[in-house]
Amino acid sequence: MILATDTAHPPVPPAAKPWYKHLYVQVLIAIVAGVLLGHFYPSTGEALKPIGDAFIKLVKMIIAPVIFLTIVTGIAGMRDLASVGRVAGKAFAYFLTFSTLALIIGMIVGNVVQQLYQVVDTIVVGRYLGVEALAAVGATGSLLFLLLGFAWGVTSGFAIPTAQAFGAGDERAVRRSVAVGTILTGAMSIVLTVGAPFLAHPALELLQTPAELMDDAVVFAQVSFLGAAATMFFNYLAAIIRAIGDSRTPLWFLSLACLLNVVLVLLMVGPWGWGVMGAALSTVISQGISVLLCLVYLRRRLHDLHVKRDDWRVTG
Repeated sequence: MILATDTAHPPVPPAAKPWYKHLYVQVLIAIVAGVLLGHFYPSTGEALKPIGDAFIKLVKMIIAPVIFLTIVTGIAGMRDLASVGRVAGKAFAYFLTFSTLALIIGMIVGNVVQQLYQVVDTIVVGRYLGVEALAAVGATGSLLFLLLGFAWGVTSGFAIPTAQAFGAGDERAVRRSVAVGTILTGAMSIVLTVGAPFLAHPALELLQTPAELMDDAVVFAQVSFLGAAATMFFNYLAAIIRAIGDSRTPLWFLSLACLLNVVLVLLMVGPWGWGVMGAALSTVISQGISVLLCLVYLRRRLHDLHVKRDDWRVTG
């Protein structure tokens, strides 16, 4: 008796990817769109230059790790590994490398997105208030970048003990480190909020800001410095959230705050007529909202970071 057997069906070839989904096609379309925008709307293209500069800086920051990983992947694929142990080692190395890279990229993108606050302010101010106001806001760029860099660096350092304690599984040390970091962040925020606005005018003079731009530049810098607490605390809260392995949530909150900043700066500079002060104030309010979002997330999701009363006590 002959048994009937099922014949294997030939594999179905995968459907061809549409031409517009290829990366090189999308890049070419973006280049053509940029050329057309610069040709027909040169003022708009010039106003968007800070965004292009920020993107180029981001590419420069990540190109080295991309090249390194490409070389390592190519070398690793030249021959098969001989043992299960070596396969496990390779898998661990890949996991460690890419997880670290993902964390670094999240931090870099977050830093770039924070700088988009001033990019948006600059575009809107130039659109509604004119060239002099635009130049005044641009004159404060170095000071505000110094504030952002200081906040990012210091608060990242405050979060290191939290990451170490979390990795060691010491819940009390995690809470204690969060409490200490909060106290230090609050103290530095007070110092910056009280002292920095008085230094705005001398600092701008030191940077040789033209006299006709000085008034608007001082107002923009002083309002921004008065919101230093929002900048400090967002960076600290984002750092401790990243310290326990979550680099995406702070980036989402920062992106939402940037969208809110766009709406607020359009209202405050446009219909409400608050000038450069409105542009700076919109950024401060948006950063404050991002702080509230982080606090709510910590309260509802990250119970390991909940600080108790005993954790605030100073011990010898």
